[in-house]
Amino acid sequence: IDSADEDINDLIRSCILNNDLFDTALRNLIEHNMSLDVDFEIIRYNDGEKRVFNSKAELVTDNDCSVTLVRGILVDVTVHKMEQLMISKSEANFRSLTESINDMVIISDYNGNIMYVNPAFCQKMNYSLEEVQKSTIFNLHPKEQILEIKKYFQQIINRDVFILNKSAVSYHFIDKNSKNFPVRIRINYGTWNIVDAIFGLI
Repeated sequence: IDSADEDINDLIRSCILNNDLFDTALRNLIEHNMSLDVDFEIIRYNDGEKRVFNSKAELVTDNDCSVTLVRGILVDVTVHKMEQLMISKSEANFRSLTESINDMVIISDYNGNIMYVNPAFCQKMNYSLEEVQKSTIFNLHPKEQILEIKKYFQQIINRDVFILNKSAVSYHFIDKNSKNFPVRIRINYGTWNIVDAIFGLI
């Protein structure tokens, strides 16, 4: 959103999916000084992508203890929410969120067979969904990295402490057109269609 736009307040409100939730939290803060700490979904104005924000705010008073303004912060917690959904195994909610974001998501079994990818994955990798579902995660990397990827994947399966403590790992992907590009991969665990699975946020 252009910060100089005269209708910025209306534009911001149009992005929030549940204005009543946010308005209630804000009203409780202003009228009752109740802590404001709320998660809410937005549809991003420029590209229509769904994101999840967390808002925290407090009242600011003057010397007479009169409220002068509300001061707060907004944090994009989409990645955190996705990881929570991975852990909670809520497939419907997981699909709802991952299929509307621009980050790539991939789920594989413990043999590396691809079980699920979101639309962003197909778009960026230039594969159809059918092509991806017949492949493995090892086919997504340059040939010179395959041995390293297999070693890393085995560490993931073994839940190596070093791997689990790392927030993300950098590798390269290669798309259907043999274009090579760097990625950061965050790993989590869960089940998919009642099968133990590895979730990757890319």
